[in-house]
Amino acid sequence: MKIEIDENGDPEESDSWMEKELEKELEPAEFDSEPLEDLEVTPLFQRELPVEPRDETKELKERIESLQMELEMREDELRRANEKFLLVTAETDNYKKRLEREAGEAKKYAALTTVEALLPTLDNFHQALEAANSENTSLTSIQEGVKMVFEQLFSALAEHGLERISPVGLQFNPESSEAIQIVEDPTAGDGTVVAEFSPGYRFKDRVIRHAKVAVAKSSDPDSQDNAS
Repeated sequence: MKIEIDENGDPEESDSWMEKELEKELEPAEFDSEPLEDLEVTPLFQRELPVEPRDETKELKERIESLQMELEMREDELRRANEKFLLVTAETDNYKKRLEREAGEAKKYAALTTVEALLPTLDNFHQALEAANSENTSLTSIQEGVKMVFEQLFSALAEHGLERISPVGLQFNPESSEAIQIVEDPTAGDGTVVAEFSPGYRFKDRVIRHAKVAVAKSSDPDSQDNAS
């Protein structure tokens, strides 16, 4: 630094030196890097801020507790579903047993109504036998008693669907009759049932016994035999 002496003998700094120092302070700083317009400036909101360290142990504990709660909930749902399944299974088994029991009883007592309907006929048969053994009963009375019992018996069975097959005078039908005799009868048409040896019966819509009959055959050798 250059120092000068004033008139009073005091040291004095050079004004030119001070001006140079001031100019240096005011001069813009020089950068070795690229111009300011070419520099990339990161906005403040995009800068990474300090992050508080994560407590992984705490997070893991909370996750385990959440999974345990969910597991307990699922186990409770499974328990209730299993109880419901056992209840439905038990009810189904009881219902199946009840149906089997009712079916067995229905099969066992299927003829109960018919038997009850035949009891009066059985009583009349018993009375007819007692009357037949009595010395004061005439043959005509016995015959009338037997006829009455037969009509009562048939009436009781008819109420349950029994029907007698009466094919006499009709064309022979092998589905309801059985021809056990072929007779020549010029007065009857060929294949006509002319006699009945044993009646047939139909229960509702099913033939339970074929009528045994005699079938007429024309004496004309060219006629066709329809009996079987």
